[in-house]
Amino acid sequence: MSQNVFRRGLLVLSIFAFGICRAQFKASDPIEPQEPLTVYQDSSFAVNVVLNNYLKAIGGIDKIRSLKSIKLVYETQMQGSTFASEEKRMPDKLAQNIYLDGSLIMSVITTQEEVYMDQSGTRTQLGEALGEDMKLLAGLVLELNLLESDRAVLSGTESVEGVMAYRVDVPGNTNSLSLFYDIETGFKIKEIQITRTNGAEQVQEAYLSDYKSYEGVMFPSLRRGVQAGQNIRFSLTELKLNEGVKETDFD
Repeated sequence: MSQNVFRRGLLVLSIFAFGICRAQFKASDPIEPQEPLTVYQDSSFAVNVVLNNYLKAIGGIDKIRSLKSIKLVYETQMQGSTFASEEKRMPDKLAQNIYLDGSLIMSVITTQEEVYMDQSGTRTQLGEALGEDMKLLAGLVLELNLLESDRAVLSGTESVEGVMAYRVDVPGNTNSLSLFYDIETGFKIKEIQITRTNGAEQVQEAYLSDYKSYEGVMFPSLRRGVQAGQNIRFSLTELKLNEGVKETDFD
């Protein structure tokens, strides 16, 4: 694999590896449907049921909103090297740092003011269209942002490795998402991200599993997918709530 292809793969993994119409009911009052939702129901109501039940499943919307910061580190082995994807999150902010054998090789910083990539000290502003899509990902949890936006829609149900899940699509200018939530547990079990730049399209899938509780908040401890034809498993190696993140991480 060439160095350029490898680095493009890292960028996609950094953006993806480390996550509607406005609510017609209070976001703090999840509604559990008596039977599977369908796209034929009111779309605003239906998608907010799915998003609220996901937030309820991982610890509750009040608990999530009370957090000041989240730090996550997922690691995998790739071509004999240790690849680590670190996320630092605060409300409306996201720093994604990519490490190869312990050395920082790339960062993607997203705030509501700007979105840029930093490689070896060289800062590159991302395009306006991609930047606007990236801003939706910034913050503590993607689903909180989706509850306040009009971009997510419930597209129906699909089987994900034998598990029935709601599919929520989030169209974008250059970056689109499809999110899959287990109908029974509410957990997000799959993500698809499609990035279109310079006439090229790159699709990245991730399967999320083995949710574990950290101070009352559930996170998937395993993420797996395929990159450049290789099966990759990301294991959660570090998680900190309300520590390990500072404002200067987003400068």
